[in-house]
Amino acid sequence: MALAYVIAAVLAAEGATGQSDAAAAADAPVVMPTLVPPKAKKSEIPYPSAAPPQIGSVDVTVVLHVDANGEVTAVKLLRGAGPPFDEAVLIGAASFEFEPATYGGEPVDVEITYTQRFIPPEPEPVAPATGLPLDARFSGQVLERGTRKPIPRATVVLRLKGEMFPTTTAEDGTFEVAAPSGTVEIRVLATDYLPFRQQEILSAKSQLKVRYLLERATYSPYETVVLGQRERMEVSRTTLRDREIKQVPGTFGDPFRVVTTLPGVSSMTSMLTLPIVRGASPGSTAFLLDGIRLPMLFHFLGGPAVVHPEFIDHVDFYAGGFRVNYGGYTAGIIDGITRPARGGEQSYEVDLGLTQTGGLVRKSVGPVTATVAGRYGYPGLLMKLVNSEAGLSYWDYQTRFDYGSADNGVSVFVLGASDHVTETRRDTTCDAGLASCTTTERTEDVLVLAFHRLDAIFRRTFGDLHLDAGVSAGYESSNFGADAFRMTSPSLTPRLGITEELRSDLTLHAGAEATVKGTRFHSNPPRDRAPGGDGDPGPPSSDSPETTLDAGTMYSASLFVEALWRPTPDWLVIPGVRVDGYRHRDAEQQDVDPRLVARYRLVAASAERGETWLKGALGIYHQPPRLFIPLPGISEIALDLGLLRAIHSVLGVEHGFGQGFEIDLQAYFNWMDPVFLEPQTSTMLSGNTATRGPSAMPGEVPGDNPAGGDPFMDGDGDGGISTDPHGKGRAYGIEVLLRRRQLGHVFGWLAYTLSRSERLQDGAWHLFDYDRTHMFNLVAGVALPRNWEAGLRVLLQSGTPLSTVSGVNTGRSDWQLRFDVRFDKRAVWNEWMLDFYVDVINLTVSPESGGIAGGDAFRYLVPTVGFRGVF
Repeated sequence: MALAYVIAAVLAAEGATGQSDAAAAADAPVVMPTLVPPKAKKSEIPYPSAAPPQIGSVDVTVVLHVDANGEVTAVKLLRGAGPPFDEAVLIGAASFEFEPATYGGEPVDVEITYTQRFIPPEPEPVAPATGLPLDARFSGQVLERGTRKPIPRATVVLRLKGEMFPTTTAEDGTFEVAAPSGTVEIRVLATDYLPFRQQEILSAKSQLKVRYLLERATYSPYETVVLGQRERMEVSRTTLRDREIKQVPGTFGDPFRVVTTLPGVSSMTSMLTLPIVRGASPGSTAFLLDGIRLPMLFHFLGGPAVVHPEFIDHVDFYAGGFRVNYGGYTAGIIDGITRPARGGEQSYEVDLGLTQTGGLVRKSVGPVTATVAGRYGYPGLLMKLVNSEAGLSYWDYQTRFDYGSADNGVSVFVLGASDHVTETRRDTTCDAGLASCTTTERTEDVLVLAFHRLDAIFRRTFGDLHLDAGVSAGYESSNFGADAFRMTSPSLTPRLGITEELRSDLTLHAGAEATVKGTRFHSNPPRDRAPGGDGDPGPPSSDSPETTLDAGTMYSASLFVEALWRPTPDWLVIPGVRVDGYRHRDAEQQDVDPRLVARYRLVAASAERGETWLKGALGIYHQPPRLFIPLPGISEIALDLGLLRAIHSVLGVEHGFGQGFEIDLQAYFNWMDPVFLEPQTSTMLSGNTATRGPSAMPGEVPGDNPAGGDPFMDGDGDGGISTDPHGKGRAYGIEVLLRRRQLGHVFGWLAYTLSRSERLQDGAWHLFDYDRTHMFNLVAGVALPRNWEAGLRVLLQSGTPLSTVSGVNTGRSDWQLRFDVRFDKRAVWNEWMLDFYVDVINLTVSPESGGIAGGDAFRYLVPTVGFRGVF
């Protein structure tokens, strides 16, 4: 904790520039009265002799880590000027000498900023060469211990008889330097690595080749170097990456589940991660991979996403007000963005958990990098421990080939997944006199979901024009077991995107996409009945052939165009329009969606703080009708009912405080007209409650559905799904996100939402079944010594509406308070590493009600442990 105060104090005191910055740190104002910054004893860097002619001065800024002995143990480039100036500062600063900083009188480690200003010298005679003969060669490679990754730009310094012979490593970690023979002291410094010291004996007229393994200061698997933030062009986008998507407690390391910790997002229940974004149905929110819809996102029973997390570079979440490049959805967008594998990458991973096992192999062959991953889940084994007659297993696979770079290259991605739900049934047969009976068990499929897809992506840049072209071919199926049916659906989707910078203040972005998707129903053979016609159905009958029904082909096409206009450096205006068309059999629907996004920089960034932006968005959004639970082969349905429409309006402000802290405040109003095919779990959502008779005292939750039957059926017998194509809704609220980006050892955020979501029914506004007035999420992660990491998530949210005899949705379920914790440990050997993690959901076994559970509270505790070997 003392080190944190020291770093904060030194950072507050930094900022002076010039060749004597390190010495100036001693005279800087001290924030903490007990801190004495380090005093420079040696801090001179000569002008590089190989520097090209310069007209003016050249500045290079680095961060120096000065340990408790006054030695520089790490040098990190912040703002460079290119070779040879960067190399001169990285090498020269490594030899600086300080009197160590003290805190409370005790020497401590600190980080300070140093800016070297090079002033072109007057022409001078060449300095005389060293008196020591350079009669030996010293070469080798610097690698990371545990992963064997090359370490580029590391500083290698040879010291002999008071003279130094420095060099830096190349991109592949190799180095070579001429040096005098004798016993030399070797010192290797690299950013984020512990200092390395070694003695070597160099023989005259010979070469010594070595391999050094440097240990990282911390072996977090996520490396983030922030040299500046990319330009923000959205109003309601939150981007998460690295530890923010893979080490958040309660998510099992799954990138897509982290979205439920952000403002404006709740879920139907904790174990069913179907997001309710700003008071809209789950079917109105898109789950995408590189902008392409996923037929299914999560495996059953709280399982992971169907894509291995190592493929995901970051997740973009749009709570609303998104631009015209996204269409077909009226609520939010959750887009997992992959990255092309870099040439030369190599990795072998094996992971083993309580409910799944899997692996990943990544290897480069020539200019192509191939990545193959797969997982098999067996949660059904745990279900058997509680004598469950249901079984569950799942699998997924991914194979990707990458060639070239993110701007110019080709990627081919093949992926698929399946979930398999079974049920154990018992058949009893008796002889004629019922003297003896035999019971046999058999396992039948209850639900089998699967999809397979191939994505081919071509990226090319021609000057100011960037082209993205791709095609996706897929096959989806959903099997609902015997006595039911299965659906199969092949599809083909070509797409094209173009971005061109027309001039310095104007960029044009346009795109087109088309989809052809067929659907077929296949009736499963009915099962024979047990003797007498009673009891469980028997095995499927072999006498009934399968019948197939062509459900038609869905055609859709989309065009969009937008302009990114910067009339001044402080303004960004993005007008755009999107046109979509759909056709299925005799039903045709079209929409035109104009949208506008604007951002204004109210306060420019300075050395002490970040920027302040005002922002706003207004737009129209349409989508075809969809079920609220995504099922392969069943995406768009009932096109003859028309399209759902929403109008988004958002106003907000965001501000950066420096040191990675920022705040984002947004107010929104969404109008939904029409809205239908939404889940309805309230037991008395529609109909005349007075004629049904009370089953509880006023204000209390009825114990059973007064109308009888399924409590999830609505008053029209539609199975808990609203089908009125003229329904209207509205949602409005305020969202706050206070975030500390993952700079250094700590990351996290505090998210709060005050919201209301309503539907118009019988001329009156009623709360939406999944409305939550208050939602509070606290997420924090910290890197600890000895490669430990710890995380905490706190969820506090109000209950969802419940209908009572007093009226529709006039009550609420109880508040929910949940604590999730996660611990990660990485053990490092010379050639491989082992990760171990423990993730516990609902540590305090707190009750949860609301959502699908209605007013019935239930308690649960979900612990999981896992191992991951990296070779």
